[in-house]
Amino acid sequence: MNTLEKLSDRSAPFTSPIKVKIVARSQQMTSKAGNTYMTMSMADSTGIKKAVLYDVSLADKMEEGKSILLRNYTVSNGSVMVNTKSKVSNTSEVMVDRERERQAREIIYPPTSPFVNIKEALVMPVGSMLSTKGLIVEEAMVKVVMGDVPIKEITIEEDGKKMIVSLWRQHSANEEVAIGKFVQIENIAIKKFNGSNVGNTTARTKIIIDVSPPEKTHMCEVIGYEKEEECLVLNCLEAENVIDIKVARAILEICFGEDATPEDVLDRTMPIMVNITEVSGVATDIVQI
Repeated sequence: MNTLEKLSDRSAPFTSPIKVKIVARSQQMTSKAGNTYMTMSMADSTGIKKAVLYDVSLADKMEEGKSILLRNYTVSNGSVMVNTKSKVSNTSEVMVDRERERQAREIIYPPTSPFVNIKEALVMPVGSMLSTKGLIVEEAMVKVVMGDVPIKEITIEEDGKKMIVSLWRQHSANEEVAIGKFVQIENIAIKKFNGSNVGNTTARTKIIIDVSPPEKTHMCEVIGYEKEEECLVLNCLEAENVIDIKVARAILEICFGEDATPEDVLDRTMPIMVNITEVSGVATDIVQI
């Protein structure tokens, strides 16, 4: 009986059976040649290995958490290859300690790249892996590059900073990714395009739509405003930057009182210091300092 520790990292076929636990399994994927496959991690009491399942008809026999007896497999570049000649059987439970199981799971589900805001992402070194979030403010049409690879560019914004993110392959077809949606994009790679940092989706990328945008409070000076039907857009000076925040008239009346219109109060008192709390540029509270 083989063990994972005994398996050589060099390419070789094996007929000797091996008992392993399937710790983690990816979704079904398609290679550039159009072939379907899945990646897995397996473990026993001696070690862990990545596995590639080329015969997806065996997937039901190799579910996460199952212990299996595997025969007629190949090892290539340190990974176990399972194909149409392989045999998969049920077997008794393979015991794996918690730390080894954690390491095996991270082969398929690596820890999420660190979260940074867009301002930080714009100065990260090329090649950095990161996660970020923001409001989608621009969306381009899907185009095809390199013959048959679809790509769509979106622009996300946070705190007045914008960054382009290129959505490759299956991510370009996600119809929920649209202007006005607040998104969290995990595990993107930074590349340079026209002198600016651009995010690029990877095989590990996960896009979460309409995550709760962060609530932010600014101590700032109102130096101007623009009228809209149901609100005023306040021009707020904060640390030498002007940010525009929409404030409903009802909120302004609570702050300034109802004896005069918000416009009259602002015309009379600007510049005026306020604490203003907003979500995605829309105020939820304002207090005059």
